Amino acid sequence: MPAGPSGENVSSLTCLQLGINSKSANKGEAWEFMKVLTTDREIQNQVMVNSEGISPIKEVSENSDSLNNLNEENSFSREQLSKAVESAATQPHFKNYALAKNQVDKAINTILDGSSAIDTELVIQNREINNTLKNDLLNNQ
Repeated sequence: MPAGPSGENVSSLTCLQLGINSKSANKGEAWEFMKVLTTDREIQNQVMVNSEGISPIKEVSENSDSLNNLNEENSFSREQLSKAVESAATQPHFKNYALAKNQVDKAINTILDGSSAIDTELVIQNREINNTLKNDLLNNQ
């Protein structure tokens, strides 16, 4: 959306995220499957043809066939599409994002302050941040 004379125009970018369950019996196969889905150019081309998604693979998203498919409904140039994706802002996907961000900022400042042992402080802060993220995950299932 236009930000006015003092700001930049920024698009909102929604990302599709993939993950592997830590309890998966087939982690290796799941990882290989995720890599195929995200790196195979033909699969990524199909994402652009059959959805409203844009491939993160620049060669695919800027491919003339992909652009022709997009341009059936819109008229984007390669430059416009690249700029929109590169300058896009993503929104956090979990409820306690601000709390976790504050905890990370606090951890960094505490470590940079040098008032405590770095190794000990890293363990403590890591545990607190992971607990926040774990609780957020459990509360959203």
